[in-house]
Amino acid sequence: MKQAIALGFFDGVHIGHGALLRAVAEDAQRDGFRPVALTFDTHPNRLVQGSLLTTPAERRELMRRFYGIENVCVLPFDDDLRNTPWETFAGEILLG
Repeated sequence: MKQAIALGFFDGVHIGHGALLRAVAEDAQRDGFRPVALTFDTHPNRLVQGSLLTTPAERRELMRRFYGIENVCVLPFDDDLRNTPWETFAGEILLG
């Protein structure tokens, strides 16, 4: 099945995130796609500083319960991913 993907960290899954997630879910339903969110296990800034508002499991539940996202993919974020060219990320990770 084709998928419509919302890509972001989504820490906190706040109302702005909700608008994006809801739009992806609505567009996916209209077009017969599966609504999916792709998030990262660690925020890019956390490699240097900071803490998180929500765990990946909490984000997954918030996205499913409130915004109609059927599947949440959690991608490990590390130095290798941070240094991945966008063309490789889009072609091999998102489309692969």
